[in-house]
Amino acid sequence: MDTCQQCGSGINVVKPACGTCGTPIPRGGEQQSAADLSPAWRARFALIDKAGGPSLPGVKTLPVSERFKLMNWWALFFGAFYYIAKGMWRKAISLSVALSIAFLLLELFMAALAMPDAGNGIATGAAAALFGIRANIDYYKKIVLRQNGWW
Repeated sequence: MDTCQQCGSGINVVKPACGTCGTPIPRGGEQQSAADLSPAWRARFALIDKAGGPSLPGVKTLPVSERFKLMNWWALFFGAFYYIAKGMWRKAISLSVALSIAFLLLELFMAALAMPDAGNGIATGAAAALFGIRANIDYYKKIVLRQNGWW
């Protein structure tokens, strides 16, 4: 994360000035991609900021209508392919591997209960929900915090 040259506090690259001292943020290099965000992405990132950052500690203080805006519907339907399209291929791979392991364990558990097909719908829904819920937060981490790692 970048810091303000005037006061040293952390800078949110989506905003045009430092949130602490108001110093204008110079645009250039890496920050230019954040400056080119669409208004919809700026609104999503502002909502994540309003909820307290990527860990969303203040999500319960948001109205229900704003909580639904945290869900990424494209990622809900396209999962890892959406992540790859947004340049988050490492996270797509790690989430897919983690989900595959979880599905295998669920399949073994359901087979032990003599209900081998009962977990399929649960697993599919859980995978879609995970990608849909995490996509905006992970993209925020990539653009604002410049974190595009494996997890």
